[in-house]
Amino acid sequence: LTGFITAGVVSLVILGGITRIGKVTSVVAPLMAAIYVLGALTIILLNADMIVPTFALIFREAFNPTAGIAGTGVGAFLTTMMWGVRRGLFSNEAGQGSAPIAHAAAKTDEPVSEGVVALLEPFIDTIVIVTMTALVIIMTGVWSERVSTEIVVGSGDISYIAQDGDGNWATAETPESVRFEDGVPVATSAGDPQLAWHEVAVERLYADEARTLPFTGTVNTLDQRATGDDGATYLALWGEAVENGAPLTMLGFRRGLSRLGDWGHYIVLVSVLLFAISTAIAWSYYGDRCAYYLVGAKAVLPYKFAFVLMHFFGAVIPLTVVWDMGDIFLGIVILPNLVALLFLSPKIVELTKSYFERKPWIENAEVHRRLKMEGKL
Repeated sequence: LTGFITAGVVSLVILGGITRIGKVTSVVAPLMAAIYVLGALTIILLNADMIVPTFALIFREAFNPTAGIAGTGVGAFLTTMMWGVRRGLFSNEAGQGSAPIAHAAAKTDEPVSEGVVALLEPFIDTIVIVTMTALVIIMTGVWSERVSTEIVVGSGDISYIAQDGDGNWATAETPESVRFEDGVPVATSAGDPQLAWHEVAVERLYADEARTLPFTGTVNTLDQRATGDDGATYLALWGEAVENGAPLTMLGFRRGLSRLGDWGHYIVLVSVLLFAISTAIAWSYYGDRCAYYLVGAKAVLPYKFAFVLMHFFGAVIPLTVVWDMGDIFLGIVILPNLVALLFLSPKIVELTKSYFERKPWIENAEVHRRLKMEGKL
């Protein structure tokens, strides 16, 4: 339902040419960004004594994660670095060549000045907002907390993990079925796969939301349902599991602002909604320009229909599938862009040196001041 609604809003903008919604979004999205930053900053100030220990934890876990993933030493560091790069690209798009499509439309005689403006984006997105989000999640303690979760058996958020001989967890092949007794998975050996939610094992499953009836039966991965020993079938079970992504951030804001009332999570909810819609509109323009460049004007309208369809498609498939598809396609677009950046770097250095030697912004400021005095602005 939400995918249908947001796809409808995006289609009104990119298919119907209704620019008013886009203009409203361009005002509301920065406003929500300011509210989000204010909320995060409030939580950080309320927990100011946790700032130094939180940064210490971040650096310690980057080099020596206690979760027991990918072994130790270099292997663990490479794993954390890989996830950092992947999610960093989703945050700021640096190096993938999408943002320049928008910046190329700017009216300026100095391309370097637009490049300087573009440099602000990764700083604001990643250094400021993402860092503040990480501090909120860690300071409030929700990063390691298990919460009551509906475990949808056919969900893409379910995976299976197993321990190796050193006690480290790694992704395992999906078994045909997993047996549970009194809510606990029955393991015949230490390396047997365990059901996991967001790649963290769920210690106990229940048949009811109140978690009063431990599940005894079998989770069948082939037909994506669970069957109890009493013959009852379940499409979803319940258990205490860890969160990630936006739900984890919502939990952090809710707890961090709990002294002021039970509304902190709505900041994240509304922010994500507005950011998602404005991002979808912006990315439709990126693809629009690419389709026009590669095929011509005749490809633009079919592309827009395909874009709206994929917007809805992304709302109904499992989130993990969306992330995997995003990682794959980002890799495809990054490779040619980085090659282009490599060959263009001498020209960039030349233009940048010229720009800062000439200091055209001083002349522009003087012209602006004179025109304003003459009443022409």
